[in-house]
Amino acid sequence: MSRVNAASKVLSRYHWYRTSSVSVHKKGISQGHDSLVGYFDRIQIASGRMYIDGWIDASGIRLSTEIESLEVAPDISRPDVRPDSPACGFSVSLKGARTLTYQLAGSSELFAIPLQNFVADAANIVRTGIS
Repeated sequence: MSRVNAASKVLSRYHWYRTSSVSVHKKGISQGHDSLVGYFDRIQIASGRMYIDGWIDASGIRLSTEIESLEVAPDISRPDVRPDSPACGFSVSLKGARTLTYQLAGSSELFAIPLQNFVADAANIVRTGIS
């Protein structure tokens, strides 16, 4: 194998790793500039899909990627967040791996979380294994 082919293979594997196996923990869900109403506990990108777990103190949230959009109502009990209240957690999977936007039910504000540069945000990243 030539050096060019070896370097190309390494760069290709690195690019695949960056775009297909990154998880981010604890990104705040905001309702305004200073008002947090929940958290994305996990955003994982794998094989062109985004897996999102979190909780919100709202009746619903619209999550969108560059490919797909979903209206999500919290349906998972989260005693660690609200021990005596109804379900506030959610877990969804969306097609797409480049951008994530969200909008809380009843709000006109749209918030974006760019996902292409998560690798640069090393404090929040947990890399998953590659084979």
